[in-house]
Amino acid sequence: MSMAPPPDVAAALPPAASGDWSELPQDVLIAIFAPLQLPDLVTSGAVCRSWHLSYQAVRRYRLCSPNQSPYIVYSSGDRDANTATLRDLSTGKAYHAALPAPSFRSRYIVGSSCGWLVTADEQSNLHLLNPVTADEHHGVTSFRL
Repeated sequence: MSMAPPPDVAAALPPAASGDWSELPQDVLIAIFAPLQLPDLVTSGAVCRSWHLSYQAVRRYRLCSPNQSPYIVYSSGDRDANTATLRDLSTGKAYHAALPAPSFRSRYIVGSSCGWLVTADEQSNLHLLNPVTADEHHGVTSFRL
């Protein structure tokens, strides 16, 4: 038995009532996304374009919950050299993120803040790297986090 409303009723309903979750207002999505743990936030941002824009707003304006579980970031020998492993310390679950070249395994992590890693390559050039979004800034000479 189908629980969907008849077509004439569905056409008169607002988008959320008719099941089109992509049309939820951004402020509602931001309020839903802000308290999510990192893995749930990232997967929510992959649902559709409007959800991704809300995900980006949560990250850009640092609206994420301050109660995020801590993660250890490392290069695992059972993955390729461009893959970072993020291990959630509260659950022990591991997540893997493919990162751009140069190889993540060939870098030294020298610091972190607000989800960004400061890495150094073999020539001691500094790079800012976000292992969740794979955003990277090369040749950083000065920065403020």
